[in-house]
Amino acid sequence: MNALGHPTVDPNGASSRFDPADLADGTDASRGTFVSPVFVKPSTASRSYARNAYLDPIVARPNLAVLVGQQVTKVLFESAKGQTRAVGVTYANSSTAPTFAITATNEVILSAGVIGTPQLLELSGVGAASVLRAAGVPQVVDLPSVGENLQVRAKSICACVASRALCCYRRY
Repeated sequence: MNALGHPTVDPNGASSRFDPADLADGTDASRGTFVSPVFVKPSTASRSYARNAYLDPIVARPNLAVLVGQQVTKVLFESAKGQTRAVGVTYANSSTAPTFAITATNEVILSAGVIGTPQLLELSGVGAASVLRAAGVPQVVDLPSVGENLQVRAKSICACVASRALCCYRRY
C-alpha cells in the first residue's frame, strides 16, 4: 500500500486502534491501511483470536500452566502397538536458547494458528513424506494434507478522514 501512496499502520500496534478523537485532534494515529488475517465478531466488532476464544474461558483451571515468552519448537510423539500419539512438546524462549521438554498427562492440544500449526507439525515429522524428506526432517506420520489448502481470509481496512459522519459499526 505504501507503494501506492497510502500510509500503513501496524495492526497489532497501539496506534492502530481506531479512535475518532485522533481525527479531531489531528494526530492521525488511526489513519492508514493494513491487511490482517483475523476474524472480527460482527455483534461486538471485536477481534477473535486464539487467546480470547480458547484460553480466556479456561485460564483459571488448576491443571493449566501458561508459560509466557516461550515458543513451542517441536511436538513429541510416542509409538506403541502401531499407534502414534502426541505426548508433549519441546519449547524455548528464543531460537538460540536451549530447549526444554514438557509432557502431558492426557492430551496435547496444538493451537498455533493457520500458518504456525502446519509448520510445527511438519517440523515435528508430521506431513507429506516428500516435504519432510526435502527438509531433512525424520518422518513420524505420513499425512500429506498437512500444510495444504491454506485458506486465510484476509481483511483489508482503510481508515480515512471524511467530511461528514458516514457510518459506524452496527451492533446486532
